[in-house]
Amino acid sequence: MLNYELMLKLNLPDFMVFDIYVDYRFTALIVFEDLHRPGELMRDFPEWAGVYYESEEEWDDFRNLIHTKVFFLRKTDFNKRKLSQEVCYIAHRMIENKPGLNSKLTLVYDKAICKCYPNEVLINYILSISENYKD
Repeated sequence: MLNYELMLKLNLPDFMVFDIYVDYRFTALIVFEDLHRPGELMRDFPEWAGVYYESEEEWDDFRNLIHTKVFFLRKTDFNKRKLSQEVCYIAHRMIENKPGLNSKLTLVYDKAICKCYPNEVLINYILSISENYKD
């Protein structure tokens, strides 16, 4: 298990951002977004189409979708399999396991995030690429 620390950076309705420090080094941002819609096979889980499900009708999942994005700040951290698995585990465990929720987890290494950090521009950039943020 990792030696990690979480720090709440932003808490808006339906949107939360956490900094994650691993071994006292800022490693990633964990972003939770409540999409207020069910997950769609072709839109949200296209990698499952044809493997597990043949069509959108067969998908038949009406649970509320929570999209979790993990933004790594260093490409080397993003490529370390064990570190990324541990951070994904932490992010996944933060979502309550309820029958009415479906979760999607995305790992991201984006150079624009690295350029923004540590300015407040970082939060504005993350909000701009979210699905529901309007203002």
